[in-house]
Amino acid sequence: MKRPAVSIAGVRLDLGAGRRGTDMGPSAVRLAGLHEALRDAGFEDVEDLGDIDGPGAETADPGEPHARFLVPISATCRRGARRVRGILGAGRVPVVIGGDHSLAAGSISGVAAHHRRAGGRVGVIWVDAPRHMKKPQTYGAGNAPR
Repeated sequence: MKRPAVSIAGVRLDLGAGRRGTDMGPSAVRLAGLHEALRDAGFEDVEDLGDIDGPGAETADPGEPHARFLVPISATCRRGARRVRGILGAGRVPVVIGGDHSLAAGSISGVAAHHRRAGGRVGVIWVDAPRHMKKPQTYGAGNAPR
């Protein structure tokens, strides 16, 4: 059975994390052998689209204390969602890599938008001990727990 074509998209972001450095996640995953692992698993057509760069905390306005960096995180996630929609629109499977949990908002919304346009539905099973998928009103820390 032939495996589907895969497109890797990195998202360099650490504004939603409790500590700096998670923006290096895409590089770390690539260096750990992502391309080779996908090919070893039988995915013959693997392309790497590079990274979407989020702003650094030193230059971004943190905004509200209960929704820190909401504006720049949202902008980065919108760019990620467009990338995911483009990948799916090309008939490929997106593999989104990063280190900051907040990039999931763009990944999930991109997949949902693609399938909504096609008349389909998407379900998400979220397995993550710190429970990051919350609203600012229900999670007071403003970002990931430390």
